Amino acid sequence: MTFLAIYNNVDYNPGYNSATIAHVRIVNQRPTSTNQPLLIKLTNQTIEATLNALEDLKNWPDNWDSYGSVKPLVSAIENANIFSQKLFNLTSESGHQWTPPHISADHNGEVLLEWWHKNKSLALYVSSSEINYIKAYNANMKDMKDGCLQDINASTYRDLFEWLNTDELRNAA
Repeated sequence: MTFLAIYNNVDYNPGYNSATIAHVRIVNQRPTSTNQPLLIKLTNQTIEATLNALEDLKNWPDNWDSYGSVKPLVSAIENANIFSQKLFNLTSESGHQWTPPHISADHNGEVLLEWWHKNKSLALYVSSSEINYIKAYNANMKDMKDGCLQDINASTYRDLFEWLNTDELRNAA
């Protein structure tokens, strides 16, 4: 019998909010009367934790960061939910493994989805009506590119995530 358990642990510190998402698949459940540990397998091949973390944003209050930021907008959360599901499907179709984003919000109530790979970061700012991106090298913020995504399809997915996951050392574009 296989069980899937997903844990979403949100640590909150004033001025900074981070969501740590872990996926755990219980491969073999043992009776609780024995002291033998459960056999678990870590996996990132699920979207449920991402969707749960997005849903949790609906509970954030105004001033969630103690700097006067507005709470995440429900319309931005819903747009991020739809976008994340499309992104997950494109990831699966391309044969790659889903890597959950770091999920947060900005001061205007937009949803922030972030991924990092080595010295690069990809940030997507999701509002109710558009999705903007920033591709940057963490060590040199002058080497960055930003833009607006009109749609997420196989081509834009490749442009964003192949850039993120390659080991090139300069030029964000």
